[in-house]
This record gives sequence, C-alpha cells and structure tokens, in this order.
Amino acid sequence: FPVSLAQRLILALTKRGELVFDPFAGVCTTGVAAALEGRHSLSAEIWEEYDETGRERIEGALDGTLPVRPYDKPVYDHRQSPLSKRAIS
Repeated sequence: FPVSLAQRLILALTKRGELVFDPFAGVCTTGVAAALEGRHSLSAEIWEEYDETGRERIEGALDGTLPVRPYDKPVYDHRQSPLSKRAIS
C-alpha cells in the first residue's frame, strides 16, 4: 500500500515523537511513513528478506533518498487529459 495512506493515518492519530507499532511490517511502509512524519516506529517481520528491505527503506526515508509520493499531491485524473477527449475510431 502507498506510504501516503499510512502517513495520513499517522498524522491523524499520533503526535510528533510518539510510537507507531506495526506487527506485520512487510517492507516497512508504515515505518517509512512514521519516519517521514517524525514518529518513532516499532515493527515486527518474520521474513528476513522483507526485514532487510524494510531497514533500507527506513534509512532512505530518514536520509531523504527514498523516493515517495507526497501525501498531499493530487492524484492524476486521466479523464482530464486532452487525449481522453478524442473520439475513438
């Protein structure tokens, strides 16, 4: 799921510096969102490959190298494109 979804929930339900717990971390999307929003995170994952990837993603979020779509960026609406208004033959 997108980091922006977790960010919205974290912003709505926690304050800066609080702890966010994710018992099924996967590749730490929630941990990334927590890091981006100044929260601490505690994550649990049993798959070693996911754990490694998750750690790398959180480090990238903390040092600003992880590419993420900002949660407040509008979603692209393909129906607004001039190409969508052309007649189909």
